Amino acid sequence: YGVVWERSYPRIGTVFGNAAYLGAYASINFAVALGFLVRSLFASEGPGADDSVTRVRFGRRLPLGKRARQRALRTLLAFVAALELAALSLSGSLAAVAGVLGAAAFLTASLALTQRSRKRFVVAIVGIIAAGVVAGVVAGVPSSTESEANDSSLAAANPLLQRLRREEFIRSYRARESAWTAGIAALAEKPWLGWGTENFIVAFGRHATGVPAEGHVHDRAHNELIEKAVAEGLPGAAIHLTLWALALFIVLRAAKAQTARDQALTLAIGAALAGHFCVNQWQFDGTALKLQVALLFAYAVGLEVSITGKRPRLPPEIARKAVSPAWCAKALMASLAVGGVALAIGGLAGNRAIHAAATAFLHVQPGQPGYIERTIAAFPPLATEPRRHLLNHVAREWAQAHAQDESGAKQLLAKADAQARAAIAAEPANWRVRRAAARMYLAVATTEPSHRFVAAHQAERARALAPNL
Repeated sequence: YGVVWERSYPRIGTVFGNAAYLGAYASINFAVALGFLVRSLFASEGPGADDSVTRVRFGRRLPLGKRARQRALRTLLAFVAALELAALSLSGSLAAVAGVLGAAAFLTASLALTQRSRKRFVVAIVGIIAAGVVAGVVAGVPSSTESEANDSSLAAANPLLQRLRREEFIRSYRARESAWTAGIAALAEKPWLGWGTENFIVAFGRHATGVPAEGHVHDRAHNELIEKAVAEGLPGAAIHLTLWALALFIVLRAAKAQTARDQALTLAIGAALAGHFCVNQWQFDGTALKLQVALLFAYAVGLEVSITGKRPRLPPEIARKAVSPAWCAKALMASLAVGGVALAIGGLAGNRAIHAAATAFLHVQPGQPGYIERTIAAFPPLATEPRRHLLNHVAREWAQAHAQDESGAKQLLAKADAQARAAIAAEPANWRVRRAAARMYLAVATTEPSHRFVAAHQAERARALAPNL
């Protein structure tokens, strides 16, 4: 459990570091576990039914009969689904709720499209009733003024219950509204090439109309589509949308050709994809979820290549010319293997360096011995944030440090000055770095007046880059 900045009620985040990431992770696992559970309720339909890409295998057969093994598997899947749903609720993530609703909407629509005419009507009616029930539950949750006295009991019971009300939805929207508005304005300025990846903070500073409602600035759009559009322009956003649409289309097309047994899992995978897409329109994507999403897309690819007659093949006349000697094929495979291992080793080394820098940043506070060396030298390409924190630390502590040890304070200033120059050189359009530098030099100017000009210059540049912040 941990306290997040929005309110004082507890929300779990486990190792994800952010409760919203846990909610998104659990929503995907819930949909997949439910799909496996429903699939297990169908009997095998023919001798080849278990040979599809959706088969569930045990490493060894359990010492049980067939029916007992089925019951054990169903119990396990039901437990996993319930556990994921509980984790989602304890995360208190409204984005995950949006994802579950999106998954349910996709499942309803896909069932209506893949079933026969009579079943389509039944599915549509059930979907409408379910949507009405959800809307009624949300509308019926008491407002904050009505439940103020019960906040502590609600929080103790479940964090999501306390957040699942109109005021929280409105608050969440307003917390993101400034980011979305600034992102759309930034896209209008650079619609074709965008602002570059990881540069949303620059676009936000340029187009934000004032301090956001929650009081802090946004370095992420809290909407993956807007984030892509700002970073890569309209072409990047179009590719992003096409990828998701293609994956969902493949799921629907494959489901139409499958038996009811395999169709259950396929549509659950599609629901998980659709739900995660909805989650990402309410928060920014995190690396903790990349593997999950990659596996879902890989499943869609597996469905595509498993469809009879859809496997890509070269025309016979081209295939005959493309046949190479055996040694060429072996050499190519060996080269691919060596290249793959080299890429894996390089990726692991880079990841270890980035992780070491992030760990140092989290565990060593500004002012403690080794802060500069451990956080900045660990991975200089990602050192802008620790450098900015260093500048802010010097600004806060300068008067006291200078009074206690003038020589030590000047040495700290020399290091901070070098890091300020490095940060500005690395990200010249980052207005937060400029503002932190201006704050530091202004504090230093109280004892060293010569720094006042530098402070004024950095403040002017920060205002030019973020005129309304």
